[in-house]
Amino acid sequence: MKKIRSILGVLLAVASVLAAAYVGVWVMFVGGIVQGIEGIKATPVSSIDIAFGVLRVVFAGFVGYLVVAVGFMVTKLVEPTKSKRKKIK
Repeated sequence: MKKIRSILGVLLAVASVLAAAYVGVWVMFVGGIVQGIEGIKATPVSSIDIAFGVLRVVFAGFVGYLVVAVGFMVTKLVEPTKSKRKKIK
C-alpha cells in the first residue's frame, strides 16, 4: 500500500509541475501577449483587452507558483509519512 501511495505521490508532483508550466507559461504569459496584441489590432483599440493582457503577463509567475503549491499540498496528503507516535512499552 505504501508503494502505491509513493508512486501516486510522485505522479501527482510531476503532474502539478506540468500543470503549472502549462498554466503559467501558455495560458497566462503567452495568452496575455496574444490578448494584448488582439486589443491593439481591434478597429477601435480596446484598452481593457490591453490592460487584462498586461495583467496576465505580470501575474503569470504567481499563478504558476500557486498551481505548484496546491499540487504539492495534495501530494503531501497522499504520500505516506512515518508515524511520529511513540510506542507504548
